[in-house]
Amino acid sequence: MSVEELTVASACSQLAQAGLAASSLYASPEWLRVFDDPSTARTSVVVHRTDGVLDGALARHHMPDGSANSVYDLFAVTRGWFSGSPDDWRPQTLLGARIGQWNDVPTAGGAAGGEDGAVLARLLEAAAPDGPSALLYAGEGLARRVVAADPRFVPVLAEVGCAIDLTCEDFDGYVAGLSSSRRGTVRRELRDLSGNLRARYLGPDAPELEHYAELAVHVQERHGQPASRDRMTTYLRRCASAGLPTVAFELVDGSGAVTAFALGIEYGGTLWMRLVGLTYDEVGGTGGAYGQVLVYEPVRHALRNGLRTVDLGAGVSHAKRLRGAAAVPLWHLVRPPDGVALTVDLDGRTRDRALELGIDHVTRLGTTPAPDHPTPLEVRS
Repeated sequence: MSVEELTVASACSQLAQAGLAASSLYASPEWLRVFDDPSTARTSVVVHRTDGVLDGALARHHMPDGSANSVYDLFAVTRGWFSGSPDDWRPQTLLGARIGQWNDVPTAGGAAGGEDGAVLARLLEAAAPDGPSALLYAGEGLARRVVAADPRFVPVLAEVGCAIDLTCEDFDGYVAGLSSSRRGTVRRELRDLSGNLRARYLGPDAPELEHYAELAVHVQERHGQPASRDRMTTYLRRCASAGLPTVAFELVDGSGAVTAFALGIEYGGTLWMRLVGLTYDEVGGTGGAYGQVLVYEPVRHALRNGLRTVDLGAGVSHAKRLRGAAAVPLWHLVRPPDGVALTVDLDGRTRDRALELGIDHVTRLGTTPAPDHPTPLEVRS
């Protein structure tokens, strides 16, 4: 058994040859390669081999000054859980996915315990030998694997991701499978649609990307986030440069102008929705465009193209659940800096956070669920 640190380019090539695929777009070689940017992070990939066969990989993103995006900065995402100042959390290392809120660590075993657990433990030790580090936005399965493999990582209940699993055959089946109240919401929005919906594949040189960026900036400004049309255009071009089918879902008004859009990327049988751009009226309304471009047209597209899941991402979970998405708890697995400690009772704060996120029952990762709660994380529907 051996562990080796590779450049992103070398690792992506070897992962492809080994056929070791990530379950998440955001931990995939395609995504890792297109967002490898030395100006924001020094990225490499730790790989594990058994008898010369590559059977595990973990990207490490070293950031001396942390992340400019608070969604991925360790001090920002752990505030209220740990002591310390921003300087205590710098430099920092993010593990696995860095851009996108669903993490993964591809290993040949893919389950906790046994050889897979040993592979994961070696990857974690090599990728984060010292200093603050974290694997952000992990689903419960991966979170349990990490805690079991390396107990230095503290599980912090972070957010909920939302996804629609499509077990139906067509769009009517999707609507029929919703609860009665949700069917009413969806049918009303479909009835009140103003404009035409369309889906189009595009590449990194598509001229429409600049207009999409402008619409996306409207949303950022609406929510008080830093916004730059140039940076957003660059981001969209990178998304479309991953070598994966990239789809824009547009709402077009009577004059032919695109008034709303959402961007999706097809990977691993899932349509991964990346972001939304909207036009707001004078009172801040969007005329129902949000559900049309983020949910309904992507669901139609997924069903037409044999995709079985539409991943809607984290945040705004109430609006996504209202349109049929299931909520999946996401965890940060955090190794704090030396001298920085939890400032809360972990179980108590986890329960409080679960209530904030609309999760009915949650037990601390690594503990045995109570008999009457056979599923450790049961999400309110």
